[in-house]
Amino acid sequence: MKNKFLTLVAVVALFVSCQDAYEVSQPGYQFEDTAVYNTPADINRGVSGLYSSLPAESEINFVSYFTDELGVGRDNAGQGINDGSYRFFMNAGNSFAASAWTSYYNIINRCNRLLNRIEELKLVNPALETDYNKNRGRILAIRAYSHMKLFAYFTPDYKNPTGLSVIKFDFLQTTDYSRFEKRATVAEIVSFIESDIAEALTYDISYSDGDTTIPRVKAYVSTAFAHAVLVKLYAMTGNAPGVIEHVDAITTASLGGPVDFVTLFAKDSESPTSNTETNPDVISYLLRLPTESYAVASAWWAGRVDAARGSAYMEIGRSLYNELDRLDPASTNQGVTAPRADVRYGVTVLGSSRPDANYASLPADVYRSNDLLFIGKYQGSAQAVLQNNIMLFRYADMLLAKAEAFAMQGNVSGVEGLIRDLRSARSFAGTPASMPTITNVQSAWKAILEERRLEFAFEGHRYLDMKRLGVLAGSPGFVRDAKDCETNGACALEPSSFKLTLPIPRVEIQANPAIASQQNPGY
Repeated sequence: MKNKFLTLVAVVALFVSCQDAYEVSQPGYQFEDTAVYNTPADINRGVSGLYSSLPAESEINFVSYFTDELGVGRDNAGQGINDGSYRFFMNAGNSFAASAWTSYYNIINRCNRLLNRIEELKLVNPALETDYNKNRGRILAIRAYSHMKLFAYFTPDYKNPTGLSVIKFDFLQTTDYSRFEKRATVAEIVSFIESDIAEALTYDISYSDGDTTIPRVKAYVSTAFAHAVLVKLYAMTGNAPGVIEHVDAITTASLGGPVDFVTLFAKDSESPTSNTETNPDVISYLLRLPTESYAVASAWWAGRVDAARGSAYMEIGRSLYNELDRLDPASTNQGVTAPRADVRYGVTVLGSSRPDANYASLPADVYRSNDLLFIGKYQGSAQAVLQNNIMLFRYADMLLAKAEAFAMQGNVSGVEGLIRDLRSARSFAGTPASMPTITNVQSAWKAILEERRLEFAFEGHRYLDMKRLGVLAGSPGFVRDAKDCETNGACALEPSSFKLTLPIPRVEIQANPAIASQQNPGY
């Protein structure tokens, strides 16, 4: 990893996302840690900067384009089409693969530097060791999360302990760039993540910003966040007891009701009546402020999320819309004005959408202008019209992970029961408007995969869900409606495709001789 660490980790170093918060001038390209971090409060600010820099919006963007979540929008002028994102194009030069690799390893490097500084400060002032250890635990949880995300995207086979995974970055980067790191095995990365979380959970890592109106706790690392990291890891590796144990350890969240689901993505999500912090489904989220440049809805909209005043260059893919439409059989093919028991249709589909029941028979140009399926999940705010808080972990995610654990154990009725619980929580009637048919283990996997598609549309899950569950579910993979691929032929991508594992970035392969022969299959 010599060149990658030299140019993107050692130079950019600890202060990429924190410099605005601290407003400390930089001589050259680096701070000296000793000039910035000298008290527990300093370390707190550093941890907050680490957490807020997690690259969620870029993942949501990539996943929506590369999977079957999107269709070309009314106002599209080449977005997502010209660069190949919408055509399932993937090679070793893929920009998202490079940015994910760089972003998470930069965060890990910053974690390692803060961990080192904490140990220095504990020696200087042993009386503050408890305070420093709280921050040590938070940093370990962030480092574990970052390794878990890298593991998810870049590991070809989660369940092969001796197979290649990612590089284990557990050391303090210095100015000695003669060190080259190979990819670790699956077993080594899993063990490392487990070790970081195990130590993190020995400390009191929950944190509140002390706000006198609504103190924010879920906008920071917490014990529940740490448990959720292991839930996601064990769902990949097939550790059913581990999934169940850590889902059950999360006692600060619940599914809530349909109104809670609406407020997750509503306008002004920081208002007293619609607050992310108090939403029962939220375990951990990224607080996005109007003063920041984050804008999740800009992946599909220009201007604002508004059919009249904004420009929709991408819309809901027809195959996804059809699944949402079928949630309420009594209202299927009746458009946005039909009453819907399941709240997920109304949250995902903007109210000004105009679905055409006869879309399949329309010519391509008429289909694009007449069958209008606008994305409404992120409503923005008056101060930042394309920006929303981002959910890192929701309880619904944990519940469906527990359903996966039940499927691993052959507990088909358990899977059905959890999906029923979720659909009941999303129903204004309190009971599911419909239920999937589950008769055996494969149909249980299929039901889980389909439920995740509906529940987490445009939240950045679909790509890794298909990688993890597609073959088990007997899924055909990402399948777009024929009208959404009529002009480019990119209609489907099977779940066994090598493209469901990202390539090790070309710049890493070229610069690091230890990894030069370790590219992922297919690239």
